[in-house]
Amino acid sequence: MNTVLVVDDEKNNLNAVKRIFAELDYTLQFARNGEDALACIDEGFDPDIVILDIMMPGIDGYEVCRRLKSNGGTSGIMVLLLSARAGIEERLKGYRVKADDYLTKPYDPEELKAKVRILLRLKNAHDELSAVNRDLEKLVAHRTRELVKKERQALIGRMVQGFIHNLQTPIMVVHNRAEMAFSLTRDLLEDIYGDGTSERTIAQKIIHQLDFSLKAIDKVELLIHNLLAKSRQDAAVEKEKIDLNDLIVKELEFLDADMELKHALKKTLNLAPSLPSLFGVSSDFSQVVYNMVKNASDAMLHSQKKEITITTKEDGDHIFIIFSDTGPGIPYDDPDRIFDPFFTTKPMKGAEKEGEATGTGLGLYTCLQLMKPYGGKISVKSQPGMGTHFTLSLPKERGKGTP
Repeated sequence: MNTVLVVDDEKNNLNAVKRIFAELDYTLQFARNGEDALACIDEGFDPDIVILDIMMPGIDGYEVCRRLKSNGGTSGIMVLLLSARAGIEERLKGYRVKADDYLTKPYDPEELKAKVRILLRLKNAHDELSAVNRDLEKLVAHRTRELVKKERQALIGRMVQGFIHNLQTPIMVVHNRAEMAFSLTRDLLEDIYGDGTSERTIAQKIIHQLDFSLKAIDKVELLIHNLLAKSRQDAAVEKEKIDLNDLIVKELEFLDADMELKHALKKTLNLAPSLPSLFGVSSDFSQVVYNMVKNASDAMLHSQKKEITITTKEDGDHIFIIFSDTGPGIPYDDPDRIFDPFFTTKPMKGAEKEGEATGTGLGLYTCLQLMKPYGGKISVKSQPGMGTHFTLSLPKERGKGTP
């Protein structure tokens, strides 16, 4: 049932409206002035339409209409202004305060009923549309949450593959160092029988190789820990203060366990001595360094000059890590495609030719995802035959805080 508030300072006018709508299925409420009309609404009466006389003592009809239409809670109420003044200025003034219609006194009762019916149809349509919009918003919010959930699950799946991909190097280190330790142990046994090699020297070499193996195992454990942490929404990965220069140096030392990376690839460091520290998860950054170096090495597989230069620098707002190689460059009109998941120019493992590098297309994508929580962005500049430059920019403000 529709509700109607009738506001007029003349009792006879109120009675006339009451008679006109007596046979119609409306709930009517009456007020003798603007103050009473506003108080009635404030106290809980929720009219669909206000039939509002303009000329009243105190707050006139224009002001009542203006207040109703400027309040978000009452702006949807339809307002029909009544006035004895039929001039265009009065009508325009009513429309300026956002009245929905204007009727001149004396009016025909049928015209009044017709205007009220039209305004109520508009009000009902508006209410129905608002209800539909609310339902749509709820539906969109629900679907959005579902999409975000699915995207998060898909992302975790891609990240899992990326972590598994990056477990290969530390596992390879353990394997190679264990083989070397085995060989040295055999040499030690031969030395016992007098081949002339110092037992102490061989023992020290064995310890050195086993130390590398232990470090590699530690790295595997850290990667697995982060893999499990990233698969739980509420996981809390402990952050620490990170010296990026020191991290880069140590990561390159670790990568020297790969004989190809150690001997075939020249590595040059240009590290800013006063680079500020960041708080974060060390393995996030070490994985980025590894991925960048390994990608550069793979890109330069057939290059005569194989060199990667890692530069760190800063400006007022950002820290930069730049990876520059002497490879063939990226022969694409849109080099940013290389950050898409599973986009790769390398063959999958098992489909490669002899000596050819393999890839999953997750290395650079993983780098981008790992740096997003730090506000990090990765850009690329490349020209065919001129090498490639990857720049990781990290906002200083995001790296502040406590572990």
